[in-house]
Amino acid sequence: MLSEYVNTNGTKIHYQRTGGDKPSIVLAHGFSDNGPCWVALVPVLREDYDVIMYDARGHGLSDAPETGYSTEDRVADLAGLIHALGLEKPILMGHSMGASTVGWTVAIHPDIARAAILEDPGLQRQTQTPLSEEERKDMAEKRRAEILGRKAMTREQLMELGRSNTSWPEEEYGPWADSKLQLSPNVVQFFGGYMRSWLGDAFPKIKVPVLILKQDTDEEGKKRDQEVARLLPNGRLIHIEGAGHCIRRDKPEATIKVLREFLAEL
Repeated sequence: MLSEYVNTNGTKIHYQRTGGDKPSIVLAHGFSDNGPCWVALVPVLREDYDVIMYDARGHGLSDAPETGYSTEDRVADLAGLIHALGLEKPILMGHSMGASTVGWTVAIHPDIARAAILEDPGLQRQTQTPLSEEERKDMAEKRRAEILGRKAMTREQLMELGRSNTSWPEEEYGPWADSKLQLSPNVVQFFGGYMRSWLGDAFPKIKVPVLILKQDTDEEGKKRDQEVARLLPNGRLIHIEGAGHCIRRDKPEATIKVLREFLAEL
């Protein structure tokens, strides 16, 4: 597995790559994770793709600047990575924060990708009253304390924490623990006023095929999700039964089955 860096958008971004003369798929992890957190999908995807897993700014081995954690920055980082590596219309897949990054990237740069896969993106419009500056700072400080508390733990302690809260395959816990130890407290700028308001605003602008994987929910929740997904000109949404927010970790077999079906159609 190749491990390298690119300089893009004023930031040094770390990535790992399986390589080979194959079509490319770029994986964008969720908040507080890192590239190696895609561990379970890599053996499946590398059969047919050059798999590229990068660390978002502030995560993993990438730079952690004091500022610059907006959606626009993350989109510029991903687009810059694609151009720096000379990738020709890769498939993009993202989880949570990474799904937002991927969604906005293919909306803003309509010719950059071949298709997009979004793992449990936030689809519902935020209806609560916007937070005050004081409330945003309070939220950020609480998350900073949480990050620092986990960084003070050992890798084994973090792995045990993960096991106590989830029932993922065992191979997931090592990379998950490592990602918490590598996470920079600077990423707390991600919260409270630094994100675009609603991913659904991007959907009508996306022309490439899009697969949305969503966690299980009640019928009313599924109906609301489908209403947002219909804003996509060429998209489909699948709720994975029994899955929580980390869909591929909660239900790996079901996730892989749906992914293979979607990728086979491209």
